[in-house]
Amino acid sequence: MLVAEEAVEIRVLSRQGKSIRDIARMLKVSRNTVRRYIRSEGLPRYEREARSSKLDHYKQYIAERVKAAAPEWIPATVLLRELRALGYRGGSAS
Repeated sequence: MLVAEEAVEIRVLSRQGKSIRDIARMLKVSRNTVRRYIRSEGLPRYEREARSSKLDHYKQYIAERVKAAAPEWIPATVLLRELRALGYRGGSAS
């Protein structure tokens, strides 16, 4: 991805009548990149898709367990031991 200044520069050069090929050559980017930035309204943003986690099924348990222990804290090793008893198969082997 380009920095904001480069995206603005692409739009300015385009408004000045420069061709996509000339802009790409001047900024040393691909023509497809120039096209994408000209077509987009704001700055193109990279958004990562949400991925599932091995802990998804246990997040509510962890939150309740931490809340119940407040104001004290629970060592991660204890939580891991409890999660493994509930069927969690991730984490480091110790």
